Amino acid sequence: MEQMNEALLNELWINLERKVTTQQNTLQQLIAPTSLFRLFIGVDGLPTRRFISVEIPENQKKTVLGIKPIQGIDVSVCKPPISHDGYCSCVLQSAAHDQNDVFSIVASDILFELNSCKSNNAYVDILVERIAKWREFFKRKHNSLSDSEIIGLIGELQFAEDIMSEGFGQILDSWSGPIKSAHDYKMPAFLAEIKAKSTDQLTSVKISSEEQLNREDDSPLFLVVYRLEESPKGMNLHDKVQSVALKLSDSRKSIFYAKLLCIGYQKEENYSKKYIVKERRQYRVENDFPRIITPNLPSGTFGVVYNLSIEKCTPYQVDFNQVIDCYKEALNG
Repeated sequence: MEQMNEALLNELWINLERKVTTQQNTLQQLIAPTSLFRLFIGVDGLPTRRFISVEIPENQKKTVLGIKPIQGIDVSVCKPPISHDGYCSCVLQSAAHDQNDVFSIVASDILFELNSCKSNNAYVDILVERIAKWREFFKRKHNSLSDSEIIGLIGELQFAEDIMSEGFGQILDSWSGPIKSAHDYKMPAFLAEIKAKSTDQLTSVKISSEEQLNREDDSPLFLVVYRLEESPKGMNLHDKVQSVALKLSDSRKSIFYAKLLCIGYQKEENYSKKYIVKERRQYRVENDFPRIITPNLPSGTFGVVYNLSIEKCTPYQVDFNQVIDCYKEALNG
């Protein structure tokens, strides 16, 4: 498996589900052979429940046994699918068949982080950390989306459409969606942070942490800013969701809707305000781009929120084709 992403993992799960019979209703497959330890995805039962099996050193079993379960996901420790002395497996499984799509998002996030890990010592810590992050996410009460959340979501979906219009339908595979990582769109060698505001003039944007404009492993990082305007001729959030969904394959569509559900988007909500995109600007974040980043913070300082002047970003403004080119290069490895 050369590049792990949600769509590819979803296809693998679907293929396993097609092979399930009453005689053989537990199937699994080894993935990511370059990972530090063996990773498996699988399905079990009729109707099927998806699971992942993460191999870990036996001497770290106690750490994993202390993991609290996630809402809608069962967590257990057992023998590896393939006998392997000195190792055991941490298994995460969807609690019900109708939760498979949401489970796939959680599992894909965990598998992506584990596959990216290059340190034996950090491996189990990352596993525990990601499970804890999702547990806290599902514990939060998701109220109706606020106007600012709606505008932000429209901006993120508009970016996806802008990339898809260039022939890259897989862009949503890299959308962080419900669990906000440092960047809205993240893949090896490509990062994008999206900001959207409903305003008459773009003067500043809010940066929510010191990590948002922090590049990882020198990967190209772009800040893309949309100026929206409320208009009866525009699209509301439902319209924008539908517009994006129509461009997706069935497997990607199911993941897309599951991400939206996790975010708090509800089809029954009355998202009546309509917006049109009046302006888009994109900046390449590099060198002396105005920002606060982790390495420059005093020890013990974190969670920095600040406003960024758009005018001061002007020297770093680029054509959208540069964003497309960098994404294309990352896609091709």
